[in-house]
Amino acid sequence: METQVWAIGQLLIDVALLAIILFMARARLDNKEKPQSEGEVERIGILLEEMKRLGADLENNLKEKKELTDSLMGELEKRLEQAEEIAERLDRLVEVYKAEDRLKEAKQKAMVDTRKTIETLLEEGLTKEQVSKRLSIPVGELDLILKLQSPTSTSLKLVGRSG
Repeated sequence: METQVWAIGQLLIDVALLAIILFMARARLDNKEKPQSEGEVERIGILLEEMKRLGADLENNLKEKKELTDSLMGELEKRLEQAEEIAERLDRLVEVYKAEDRLKEAKQKAMVDTRKTIETLLEEGLTKEQVSKRLSIPVGELDLILKLQSPTSTSLKLVGRSG
């Protein structure tokens, strides 16, 4: 955007220079009977030189602004690529955590199902040893599962039953 402003400014200065030259040429043609003095010609030359200098300054400023803009755009593209890479990494991490959560939920469900099965078998009158053999889990693990249950569970009353 700023580059366009500088380009338009340069164009306006060029148009102004052309207008001055045309105005001076017309004035000279209109004043054929009276030649311009050396002072006027010298002032016009000075004005033209200053206009050229201003045009060159504007052109240099325009080049600097373009180089700066190009540099900033390059840096912005690098940063954007880095941001996209980070976003991709975050997406992968989110997927990993979701998978871990699903696995954890599945394990918890399996634990609840195992507890229910143990409770059901104990309520049917089987001993801990019989339940252990039927479910292929050690008696110590069976005891641990029963101890980890909530205190309001009815199977806590059955924990003491063995034999």
